[in-house]
Amino acid sequence: MMNQLLESLRKRVTDNLATIRANEKEIRNLLAEPLSNQRSYNLSNRQSLSKKILSENAENLKIQNMIVAFLNNYKDIPEYTQLLDSINNFEKGLATNNESENEKKVNESVQNHKNKGSQPITEKENNHTTSKIEQPKSTEVIAEKVVESLFELTASGKLAYNRAHPKYRDQKFFNRLLDYHTQREEYEICAKLMKTRD
Repeated sequence: MMNQLLESLRKRVTDNLATIRANEKEIRNLLAEPLSNQRSYNLSNRQSLSKKILSENAENLKIQNMIVAFLNNYKDIPEYTQLLDSINNFEKGLATNNESENEKKVNESVQNHKNKGSQPITEKENNHTTSKIEQPKSTEVIAEKVVESLFELTASGKLAYNRAHPKYRDQKFFNRLLDYHTQREEYEICAKLMKTRD
């Protein structure tokens, strides 16, 4: 039922685009006519119609986007579960490595301090020592830069958005791309994007 609704909404956008093109052709014809009150009235009506249709298409695309997001969020996809498990395992591995590395460095620091024959390390000194331990470079920062580069390439048309696209299954990426083109009133691109979700 949702897919039928999506198809109906997509068809409406396509029909609206055809109407806008026909209307724009008539506007160009009107602009060739001599100045008159009737010409101004006709132009105003046709421009108002185009604005109304564009507004409808923008709302239509938002609804389609929400339906696609709903379908993607609330269907059981085993590959997402596997991906979540692998992310959890990766994060646990990082946390374990960080803890053991930090423990090792603290122990080395304590041992070096003892070897020098100094007084025991106070809690303040211990906190100071552990705060200096460098954490590994965040993989999230690198991942964000990669996603940003992919977005710029895709939005500019240098990278095609299709099943081969690295972020094809990423709903957040898709929503951002659709919003980008909707705000720029690039409705034909929006319609093509929506077709990729069939």
